[in-house]
Amino acid sequence: MYTFHSSRELLELTQEHNKTISEITLLNEMKQSGKPKEKILKKMKRRLTIMKEAIKQGIDKEEKSMTEMSGGDARTLLASMENQEGPDMMNSELTSRAIAYAIATGENNANMGQIVAFPTAGASGVIPGVLLAAQKTHDYPDEKLIQGLFNAAGIGIIIAENATLAGAEGGCQAEIGSAVAMAASALTELRGGSPEQCFHAASLGLKNLLGLTCDPLGGMVEVPCIKRGGLLTSLAISASDMAIAGVESFIPFDEVVESMRNIGKMLSPKLRETALGGLAITTTITMETFKIGVLASTNGTDLQAIIDEMKAGKMPGIELACVLSNKESAYALERTREQGYEAIFVDPANKTREEFDAEMAEILEEHKVDLIVLIGYMRILSEPFVKRFENRIINVHPALIPKFCGPSFFGASVHEEVLKAGETETGMTIHYVDEGCDTGGIILQKTCPVTPDDTPDTLKDKVQALEKEWYPEVVRQLAAKAKNK
Repeated sequence: MYTFHSSRELLELTQEHNKTISEITLLNEMKQSGKPKEKILKKMKRRLTIMKEAIKQGIDKEEKSMTEMSGGDARTLLASMENQEGPDMMNSELTSRAIAYAIATGENNANMGQIVAFPTAGASGVIPGVLLAAQKTHDYPDEKLIQGLFNAAGIGIIIAENATLAGAEGGCQAEIGSAVAMAASALTELRGGSPEQCFHAASLGLKNLLGLTCDPLGGMVEVPCIKRGGLLTSLAISASDMAIAGVESFIPFDEVVESMRNIGKMLSPKLRETALGGLAITTTITMETFKIGVLASTNGTDLQAIIDEMKAGKMPGIELACVLSNKESAYALERTREQGYEAIFVDPANKTREEFDAEMAEILEEHKVDLIVLIGYMRILSEPFVKRFENRIINVHPALIPKFCGPSFFGASVHEEVLKAGETETGMTIHYVDEGCDTGGIILQKTCPVTPDDTPDTLKDKVQALEKEWYPEVVRQLAAKAKNK
């Protein structure tokens, strides 16, 4: 009854039922999901809360991201706005705040904070930037912002169904262009605009971003993504202003979306999130291939996650140079050979720890490895080896350091100890390797809940899922940081 596949159909529903775009979108969600209105509203309210927290964290955090390509710009902008003795800001307060809030969201994402990928992670700052800035300057209650989010969702549904929201498929026009269209429409409804005006705003925003490339430096969602999102909040606000004033888009929204889809097909793959063209290959970021070497003693499940990301083109400029193991039977070696990479067994028999590590070091240096990644490596590295590759060795530990770490915390035992301790959450820690056991500097921690019915095996699966998601990401960020120096 409330299903729609195009702006034309959605407009007809708003007219037939005398409802707004947000109301029809909510009714459609109730029909599609079978969930009651209260439950859906509660979920959207939670999304709004996350958006607010992401902005706050992005503003509060002073540190740069791991790649050092982003961080602190939202804070700088807000400080300039609020300092009457600072530079004269010529934008309205709404626009300046929207830019700062969008950048704060992107910076929080770059620091691996929680965001709402609405419509995507790369374009996640635009909608919260516009709506929460409008709340600050125009005192909209949360209920109105939730209304705006449903309106934006309706626009996003049409784009996703008739084109794409993915930069890898349609370039950045599909990500940031969609976000601008969604934000422009949402703001227009908040201001009392009609459904027709909402679609004019969405069209005006999107059609002026057609052909925009997706060319992130180092494959990271930082440059130009974060500042681009900030700047383009002003386009969403301007498109809404024009629509509210009575300016119409000559091209209907459905045709703009169709054009975006067609242009996306014409774009070179080098300009669609592969980091092989555009800004991603400027002299600021390009350098020799960043090479990683893996030390593994077991199955290499996390190694497979890294290989999968590489083969999917999601780790541009990064090469798996070699995989070394102290166990000839380790499946990690077989896995590596099957995938077409070099796998080397280094026999530890009749060698001291220092002699064995020296042999490993020679192989890694022969392969010109920039970063050593430990994956289920069941040996403690010697002090000479660690010093030889200082700050270039990382490990993933299947628990939260410092509470569950040390020589006895590995494999199933670590999960058993977490359960024995009655913990309500566990997780994984990615850290640098030093001369101690799990004592190197922490790079990243991610958590997951421990439930009453969990077993060591179920905890292992939960933690391993985190490792597979975040270990490749950390390698990407360290590679980008090295290229940025």
